[in-house]
Amino acid sequence: MSELERFTEVGEQGFSQRSVFRDQARFVWWPIGMALFSRAAPPAITGLMIGVYFLSVFAGSLLVGWVGQFYEAMSAPAFWLLHAGAAGAAGLIILVLWGPLSAALAPRPA
Repeated sequence: MSELERFTEVGEQGFSQRSVFRDQARFVWWPIGMALFSRAAPPAITGLMIGVYFLSVFAGSLLVGWVGQFYEAMSAPAFWLLHAGAAGAAGLIILVLWGPLSAALAPRPA
C-alpha cells in the first residue's frame, strides 16, 4: 500500500468517526433544547416556540458557514481568536441575563 493510499484511508476513517461523533452529539443536545423550549413556552404557543427552536438551529448553522469563510482569509490565530471572542461575548450576555432567564425558565406549577 502506497503512502498516499494509507493517508487517504486514514483520512476517510477519521472523517467518518468525526461524523458519527457529531451525529451522536446532536442526539444529546437536540432533546434538551426541545424540552427547554416546550417547557418555557406558554401552552397556547408551544408549537410556535418549537418552530422558533428549529429556526434558531438554522440561523446558527448559517452563522457557522458565514464565519467559516474567513478561515483562509485570516491568519489561524486571528480566526480562532474570533471564535474565542464570540464565545466570551455569549458568556457575558448569559451572565447579564442570568436573573431574567432563570425567572422565565423556572418550572411553573401546573
